[in-house]
Amino acid sequence: MRLTVLILLLPALALAQGAKVQQNPEAALAAQIEVWLREEGLEPLTYDDEPNTWYVSTPGENIGAVPCTLYLSDGFLCFQSVLVSIPEKSHGDLCALADVLLRVGLENYMVKAVVNDYNNVELEAEFPARDLSRDDFVTALWLFLGTADSEFPRIIEHVYR
Repeated sequence: MRLTVLILLLPALALAQGAKVQQNPEAALAAQIEVWLREEGLEPLTYDDEPNTWYVSTPGENIGAVPCTLYLSDGFLCFQSVLVSIPEKSHGDLCALADVLLRVGLENYMVKAVVNDYNNVELEAEFPARDLSRDDFVTALWLFLGTADSEFPRIIEHVYR
């Protein structure tokens, strides 16, 4: 009887162990992202009820603002900037942003920019996180933060060099 029960439970135990292994890559990536953020001198806000989500602001004049949100979801890393004021006639800079994102290998990623009636822009990018390199992560992060803190042209110039 015990042997039969043990034999019946083995497949269930193997499945449960497999489920644990599948969850580890996202947790490992979340830990890696936290390291990368700290290496860039950023201290993101996090909340216990929002796992794998980081609110990032640049130091300086807009300290305390939340210009960029990052989160991991179903194997994708998502960047979102809050509404950002852009100068009139700078819509070409959004095209430059798209060019840079394509240049760093984001051709399979979703990138969206919406300019609203108040001449503000919302930027969003989403891409598979499993093969994320530190360079791609840092480039995308600073592009979003650069846009959010009005240093966008400087960041674009730096990335092209």
